[in-house]
Amino acid sequence: MADRLESLLSDLDTKEGAIWLMDTSGEHLIPVFNSSPTLQSLVGVYRQPLNRGIISMVLATQSAVIERDVHKNPLHDNSVDRQLGIITVHMMAAPLYFAGESRGVISVVRLKPSEADEVGDLPPFEDHHLESLKESARNFGRWLDECLLDFTRGSSAP
Repeated sequence: MADRLESLLSDLDTKEGAIWLMDTSGEHLIPVFNSSPTLQSLVGVYRQPLNRGIISMVLATQSAVIERDVHKNPLHDNSVDRQLGIITVHMMAAPLYFAGESRGVISVVRLKPSEADEVGDLPPFEDHHLESLKESARNFGRWLDECLLDFTRGSSAP
């Protein structure tokens, strides 16, 4: 899983990405993988309520988004930013489908330390980046389906 996300991030010229899955209660998204050392402490611990934030909106609407200057968007839930002393400057997110349903989100962000005065040289994501993210989310979902099928057959994961 890590190799697949790392490859996507390299293609998008960023280092921060996460895979979020819906919890069993259906009330939260949980980061199950994060490539950023800054955000790694959240994996498996943080619970994003489905009624707050842009990644929750992506799951609810099943539509991918690209947000430039996301920290200025009132829909952005900045609780992680405040907790970790960062600012999410730009974000993309796409729904993740597997086992026949939308069950999560893949998000990609560009961050800066909260004490930084300027956004600096953080270029925004472009529309072609979003298309790449959506294609990667589809491929990742297919890979998860293959893993689930192999598991039910008693095989090891691909």
